[in-house]
This record gives sequence, structure tokens and C-alpha cells, in this order.
Amino acid sequence: MPATSFPLYCQFVTIEQLPDFFSAHAGKVLGIVHYAAPTVPSLSADSVPIARVYKTVLGGQSDRIEVWHVPNTVVYGNSTDTSYAHDGNFLFGVLQCPAGADAMRAGARQIYLSLFRLLKDSGYAHLVRVWNAIPDIHATDEGLERYRAFNLGRHEAFVAAGISTRQGAPAATALGTPSGPLLVYFLAARQAPQALENPRQVSAYHYPAQYGPQAPSFSRAALLTLQDSAMLFVSGTASIVGHESLHIGNVQEQTNESLRNVEAVLQCAALSCCKRLQDLNFKVYVRRQQDYPIVREKMEQHRLHHANTLYLEADICREELLMELEAIGPASQIMQS
Repeated sequence: MPATSFPLYCQFVTIEQLPDFFSAHAGKVLGIVHYAAPTVPSLSADSVPIARVYKTVLGGQSDRIEVWHVPNTVVYGNSTDTSYAHDGNFLFGVLQCPAGADAMRAGARQIYLSLFRLLKDSGYAHLVRVWNAIPDIHATDEGLERYRAFNLGRHEAFVAAGISTRQGAPAATALGTPSGPLLVYFLAARQAPQALENPRQVSAYHYPAQYGPQAPSFSRAALLTLQDSAMLFVSGTASIVGHESLHIGNVQEQTNESLRNVEAVLQCAALSCCKRLQDLNFKVYVRRQQDYPIVREKMEQHRLHHANTLYLEADICREELLMELEAIGPASQIMQS
């Protein structure tokens, strides 16, 4: 398949480069992800949806902005709790709501019901990839951890909307932020992706009750094909085999195990241009800043660290997990320096 034919791109630019980027891609920016502390001023980008995620960028690249853009002209829209953009192939959207520890379940249900209404009304019926930013993810209320409450609310919204929480669920990542609202940003399409699982892992939606009253609603990856090209979206992937966390306290081995899991997903994807880890671009989440050099060294050993590898400080969904990574590919057509 052609290496440059998939009509969706994700590019990192600095804040200073952003005005020139908008000028060069006028009317063709789907959305922006801004990783910044709460004290950093909001970006001004007219009607472009902005997901402002309170995560620290590691490695001295705190001014990097993630921009999703397309070759087609984009139409922008917004509602009370949602901003979105679409171009005929894809819809990118951002939703958020306040969510205290006692309201996480209701907040997740509210956001996802709004999301599913937008997909139904817009004609982009298929959710491909979702990113969830959960403030203080390990806090508890009445004995229930926020992440587990989030899973309950998300599941309830899927069921209410008549959308499968199992086979066919979208690729997703759910990570903690130190502050801010409950934030969900996503990519949807008119065409259904192929959901992929990892033979080394129990499907997340089949996790036993020890991980909470409701299992998470996501697939290990989503493969979206448009005509003669495709893009693979790998969900947040950690050091889990079966359903158990491995290498407790050892961030080096957790990184190795996470990469083995991504390799297993690649084998299931069977893409001619996406068979190796080096064909992907990674976003790496590290729980403790002091572990960043160790994780980066492991990525370098696998030849996976380069200008378009982004490292972020974030709380992983299980407290014993020290890192997590996600990926998109094939790399040559997605990330550009």
C-alpha cells in the first residue's frame, strides 16, 4: 500500500511554530492536544478543538503541541460541552466536565453519552480511538477508586447507546492527571475499524472482578482502512500478561514487557508496512520523573527513541505500573519532523 496515502497526519510543533503551521494548513487542522500545566495560558486557535491535558512533558520539550491535520477542508462545530471538527473522513472531538471523586461515575457517563449523541447526529458512527484524562485517578470515594468509577460510568453509557463494550470496542488510553476536569478526546470515522486483541493478554473487557466492579471498555488496538491505505492505533499498553501486572518495581523490565505486548499486537495486525516496532511512533507515559532516563534508554536500545517520541509524566491506571506506552503506525506516513 502507498506509504503516504492515508489522509490523516499527526505532527508535533512548538508553540512558536504554531501560527506558521496554521497558516500553512489553513482550514485543515482537525484538533490540537496541548500538554501543559494549569498555569500555562490557553492557546488561541479560533474554532479548532483543543484538548488541554495537564501532563508534564519530559526531556526538556515542554512546548511541544500535538496537531492532527488532514488534506481536506475541515468543518468546525461546538455544543455546550463539546468542540469538534470533521472533514468527510474523520471527526475529532473534545469533551470535558468537572468530576470530583464522588461524581466520576456520573461524569464519565455524561461525557460518553454526549460523545455518542454527536457520533449519531454527525454520521461518523464509528469510534476509533479515545484518550481519557482522569484527575487524581487513584483517589477513592466510599471505597471505590476513581478509575474504577470511571469504568462504571463509561460502560453504562456504552450500554445506553447500544454500543458494544466488548468486540469492536475502540482503542483507548486512560491515564491520571494531577488536576483539571475529566477530559475525553477522540477520533471517529464513517467506516468501522477492525478491533484487535493481544494473544498474550486477557482482553480488557474480560478482566476479572478483582480489578473493579466493571471491566474497561476498549480493545488493544484498532486498524482503520480507507481504500488502499491503513493506520494502526495501539491502545495504552503496559507490563500486563494475562491480566496480571508483571515486574513490580522494575521499570526497565516493565518497559521491555510493554514492548513485547506491542509486538504481539503487530503480529495480529499483519500490515506489510507495519510489522516492526520501528514502523511505529510512540507516546510514552512515565509515573515517576526519575524513571524517565531509564525508560528512554530502553527505547533507544530498541531504536524507538527519536524526535517524534513524546515522553509524559502520568499516573498509570494501576498503581503498581510504572510506565505505559501507546503507538500509531505506519510511522512514515503519520509523524513528520
